[in-house]
Amino acid sequence: MILLLSSYLGRWFWLCDMLSNFRLYYVFISIIFLLFALIFKNKICILLLVGAVIIQGFTIYQSYRNPLNILNKETISEEISLLQYNVLYSNNNHKEIVTYLIENQADLDIIFLQEVMPDLKDELKRIENYFPYKVIINEPWYGRAFYSKIPILSHEIKFFNNEAVDTEDHRLNSKDNIFPGPVHYLVAHLKTKEQEIPITFYGIHTTSPFPREYGERRNNELNSIAKRINQDVSSKHKILAGDFNINSFSYWYKLLEKSTGLISSERGTGINNSWPTWMKFNLLRISIDNALVSKNILVKERVIGKDIGSDHLPVILKLDCIK
Repeated sequence: MILLLSSYLGRWFWLCDMLSNFRLYYVFISIIFLLFALIFKNKICILLLVGAVIIQGFTIYQSYRNPLNILNKETISEEISLLQYNVLYSNNNHKEIVTYLIENQADLDIIFLQEVMPDLKDELKRIENYFPYKVIINEPWYGRAFYSKIPILSHEIKFFNNEAVDTEDHRLNSKDNIFPGPVHYLVAHLKTKEQEIPITFYGIHTTSPFPREYGERRNNELNSIAKRINQDVSSKHKILAGDFNINSFSYWYKLLEKSTGLISSERGTGINNSWPTWMKFNLLRISIDNALVSKNILVKERVIGKDIGSDHLPVILKLDCIK
């Protein structure tokens, strides 16, 4: 019960924010203890545990509640599909990853990969016939690869701290103390082929939140990308995707939604958790790979792909962009 209540204090305490990741666990544990309380007829425990299940159930419902569907027969829209995947820097299954992308290319318009190592970048050349537009971000450990069938009009690589990278010692902008990749995000401006709907794509991979200093850095990165999104008033169709290193039950995730007006792709699409892959049951994993979209982009489907050697699973989205 203490852990459960503490998980709502993530705004003020770093460890409490970490505890919010395990919201589904608290439901399972509360139900198990409730059964024991019923067996032993402990009225106080029954009341407390029923309250815990109701509170958790309401929290989960709020995170997955389906927004209004604004599509109608007169609506002009175009469907696009997106795959975002943290391939894991130490994952050597390069051929299998690229083969998986090629096998699914007919159903994909955009691919955004994180933690792309040089050898994988070489292998990714195989998909360029299918995805002719690309942005490759070269880094020693935390490279990115963005491929698209939709024309890329322009792109930017921005740093969360708004400072220039020190080319002599890029650890000054480091991802963490182990992997010296600059902390940045991608902004790509695209336009759909049929309806010519302009889309702004923001691709992120935030800092892992452990220990406390990294958690604070991740929160600052989320605040930074929120400010950038809000400043971009000319873009009406926005997609923010990547490895957030946070799930939808966190205070900081909800703040990102509220401050930008973007809607989590998990809302109305069910529980499809992506990390870690060694947890074989969906409900035992957590969802830190995600996407948020503007209100004129409807999430028709959000599913997870197969295990290809990473500690993450691919996340695949089908979106309706409303003109």
